[in-house]
Amino acid sequence: MLHVARFAGDRLGEVIDAINAAGFGLTLGLHSRIDATRAFVEARAKVGNLYVNRNQIGAVVESQPFGGEGLSG
Repeated sequence: MLHVARFAGDRLGEVIDAINAAGFGLTLGLHSRIDATRAFVEARAKVGNLYVNRNQIGAVVESQPFGGEGLSG
C-alpha cells in the first residue's frame, strides 16, 4: 500500500507521531534535500526500513532483512 501525504513542514513531528501511533512500521520513504529533516525522521520514526531520496522497492529476497516493526513483522 502506498500512502502519500502533504503537510506543512512545521508539523513534521505530528506526522511522525501519527505514523508511529498506527502500530505498523514496515517501510517509510522520505524525499528531502534538508539533512536535518532526514536526521529528525530517522531518529523519530519507528519503522523497519527508511529510504531517503530513492526507490522504495528493491530488497533482495533472502539477502536483506525484512525489517518490520510493531504489527508489521
